[in-house]
Amino acid sequence: MPANFKTIAAASNPRTRQPPKPPKDPRAPLTAEKKKEKRDEAAKKQAEMDDALAEWMEDTLAKAEALATKFEKKTRYFLDAFFQSGAHMSIEKAMTVPELHREHIDEYRLLSDEEKAELVKWYTEERSRKKVRRATPRARVQDVSNTVRNMQMLLQALAYRVGAEGFFVVVRNSADFHMPPYWYFTSPELERYMPLAVRKRWDTGEVGAKIEAYAVAGCDPMNLLRSAPQKVAYIKTEIRDLISQKLIAITNDQNAEMQYVNYKEDIEHRYGVELIGWTPDKWCNPSKLTSSLPVLRTLLNALKSDECKFVAIPDTVLKARKAAYEADIAAGRIEGKHRNPRSDIGKKRSRAGGDGVDDDHDDTDAPQYSVEEPNNSTRPTKRRKAAANPPQKVAAMQAKSATLQRLKAGTGPGSAVGRAYKSWVIISDDENSDEAPTGASAHMGLSAEERAEMELDPNADNDGPSGSSDLAPPSLTLAVTA
Repeated sequence: MPANFKTIAAASNPRTRQPPKPPKDPRAPLTAEKKKEKRDEAAKKQAEMDDALAEWMEDTLAKAEALATKFEKKTRYFLDAFFQSGAHMSIEKAMTVPELHREHIDEYRLLSDEEKAELVKWYTEERSRKKVRRATPRARVQDVSNTVRNMQMLLQALAYRVGAEGFFVVVRNSADFHMPPYWYFTSPELERYMPLAVRKRWDTGEVGAKIEAYAVAGCDPMNLLRSAPQKVAYIKTEIRDLISQKLIAITNDQNAEMQYVNYKEDIEHRYGVELIGWTPDKWCNPSKLTSSLPVLRTLLNALKSDECKFVAIPDTVLKARKAAYEADIAAGRIEGKHRNPRSDIGKKRSRAGGDGVDDDHDDTDAPQYSVEEPNNSTRPTKRRKAAANPPQKVAAMQAKSATLQRLKAGTGPGSAVGRAYKSWVIISDDENSDEAPTGASAHMGLSAEERAEMELDPNADNDGPSGSSDLAPPSLTLAVTA
């Protein structure tokens, strides 16, 4: 991997030309005696430094061996801790294959066949992975620094181009490599927003340390759980999730749900699959399994390794199982799937908030208008609203019917006759305002027959359109006809 991505750097940092530096003044040439004196002085200083470093290295190796003996660990473990995983340790010469063979042959002979097979498997997987040019501790430090720098430039360039904000954290996942958690926020305001987002106290360093501990633990929550009940609950949840995932995978039905009580009908007969490799003694819901961690771990490992999985049932076998299942139900040897009977069979089912009122049957033909006290616990239904307000509805229907009848008779407000007599007095100079209305306004409120009699009767005392009264006081009337 190259040391730096020049294209990424160019995306965020434009190339700038530095002004040329002024030439330095040439130094005066040294004589031969001066050159020899400087060489001797540099060689003496280098020899003193080498002696001091060698002495310090001996003391360090002795201290590492003493700590390894005291804490029963390898010397290399403390050397890595001293030198930050040996990032700054210089390796003069690597060990050859014969030297490695002579050093580890006794340890290899003490291994069992299973351990040797595990080593071969690990070596095969390691060889199949992508090779890294330099896997030394120094190369790790340089690789992390270069990658983090390039990630920063990518986010900065993205923020400049499209206005995107973000952050990232880089932690180690191995104890062999030392590196503090590294956070990067594109904006300081984004980091100050984190306490508001989590609604708790936010310490970037503490969160980074927790993420690092979780990564070093193998990203396995089991390594972070302390009490046995917590581990049992977590394993049971993982078992249930794995079974559901395997059922969805084999049925290609995202809505498939695992059923443990009616397993034969809801799983085997419906989907034509069965679960094999169940390690516990009894079949039940994972929540009802034993709290023994070894038993639960055995089942979990079987699910992860596909030793416990769903397999398709052949059609002939499935038909035979269904026939045998139906025969057992008919003979009474087993009890099939059924629903529990209702507790209120034979009784009237009351409405929510009602007093024994049957929703399905009404014993009376006439509409029952009754106002009940509202129940605050439930919302009133449309039926209850209609029953609580019947008079307004009936009155509105009666008024509508009367209006239609008047329109048919030609006396309604919308008819020609009705429009002719729909007038009233706006301005009047009568001294007595309580006097009976005259003219067209006197006919308001009369039926068609009464108005006809008043117009045809010559002896009638009226001021209608067909006649006038000489005794009526003069008045100024402005009639507005609709």
